Amino acid sequence: MVVDGPATGHFLRLLRAPRQLLAMVPPDHSNHSAQTPRTLADPGRTQVLVVTIPDEMAVNEAIEAKCAVADDLALRLTVRC
Repeated sequence: MVVDGPATGHFLRLLRAPRQLLAMVPPDHSNHSAQTPRTLADPGRTQVLVVTIPDEMAVNEAIEAKCAVADDLALRLTVRC
C-alpha cells in the first residue's frame, strides 16, 4: 500500500501515535495494541520514502522528516534524489 502522507508535522504525529497509544494500555491488554508498532517497525513490511519538491521550505521539512523517521521512530527509510 502506498500512502501519500499529510504535511510533515501531521505525518510524524500519525507515525508516533501507535507507540504513544501502546504506552497508555495496561500490559495485560496490549497484545492486539502492540501489532501496529511491530508492523511499522518491520522493514519487510513497512518503509518510508520521503519525496519533496525543489523548494527550500519543502526540502527542510523533508530533512526533518528523514531525521525523525530514521532516528526517533526507527523506521526503514528510503531516500531518492
